[in-house]
Amino acid sequence: MGNDRRIGVRGWLLAFSAAVCSHTLSRVGDAGAALVRTRPSPRPGSLLLRSAACIAVVLLARIATADALLYVSNLASNGSWEILRYDSTTGAFAGRFATLAGDCQGLTAGPDGTIYAANFNNRRVDRYDGVSGAFMGTFASFGSPYSGVYGVAFGPDGNLYVGMSGGDVMKVNGTTGASLGRFVAAPSGVFDFGGLAFRGNSLFVTYGGTSGKMYRYDATTGGNAQLVYGGFSSNGPRTPSFDAAGNVYVPDWQTTKVYKFDGSTLALSGTIVNSPSISPVALGFGGTGNLLVLSENGGNSTIRGFLSNTGSSVGTLVQSGSGGLYRGFAMATVTPVPEVDPAACGSALALVAGALAMLERRRGRRA
Repeated sequence: MGNDRRIGVRGWLLAFSAAVCSHTLSRVGDAGAALVRTRPSPRPGSLLLRSAACIAVVLLARIATADALLYVSNLASNGSWEILRYDSTTGAFAGRFATLAGDCQGLTAGPDGTIYAANFNNRRVDRYDGVSGAFMGTFASFGSPYSGVYGVAFGPDGNLYVGMSGGDVMKVNGTTGASLGRFVAAPSGVFDFGGLAFRGNSLFVTYGGTSGKMYRYDATTGGNAQLVYGGFSSNGPRTPSFDAAGNVYVPDWQTTKVYKFDGSTLALSGTIVNSPSISPVALGFGGTGNLLVLSENGGNSTIRGFLSNTGSSVGTLVQSGSGGLYRGFAMATVTPVPEVDPAACGSALALVAGALAMLERRRGRRA
């Protein structure tokens, strides 16, 4: 979903632990019934090992599972730039992730969880450690004729795509940061970049112009330009976002509107949100599946929730001032790389080792 990055091991471990536990519990139920009938429980050694494995896998799943967080680039009230984090379900402040080296108009997470920030004024993309938030240096830099860097997104090929002032999209090697040239040239009639996001084999790019526009391009070649919509405000459309069904949502900054487009036909479904309480600059989807809108509001930023099918408000997820939120400009939904807890790992291994030791002792008594 736009800048929504997930760690695959999370889902796999949870599904596996659920399957193992379900089977184990069913065996425990069978064994209990057998005991009531004063019959021996089936394969107690196997049952013991399964039970230990069940608990161990659940522990490991908890280690590898991290709640999705909203990463927000924030211009603080003191004039400094930073990345703040919030729980995408509860809105709870999850800490100041990093202090930024400059004006940040775009954020994304790399395949390894590293955070990439578009440093507008310095015309570069900076990297931050995905766990500690420590500055890791400049990943890619750009010169004339560009005056700034707006947006960043990883493509399906693993390379990084960067939106530039004026509307061009540059391609850089996703490992080294080396330039791979211009991927998309700004179409005629636009004067600035808005945002970019990949979905399947499509790259969606928004632009400012006499009227704001959104184009779709082939994600492999950058060709097959298709004008999706040309009726946004002149300087409004920002980074598109996608729901689970593939529908496209676009915030129209400095207005009160979020637009929705059909995921199959790309036809305009309408203005899904039109609320005087927002000036939408970035979108995301929370743990509940609601559409989350980062509202810039000139020093009174909030993150508000709306139902993605009707646009009805579900309230404010993050209040202005929470954790220092002042003027938010970019947002990415990220499942952070988990920090492994040695104690939890040790507990999981100890459970399995203990079960195996008990089985060995039982075998020894029977020998």
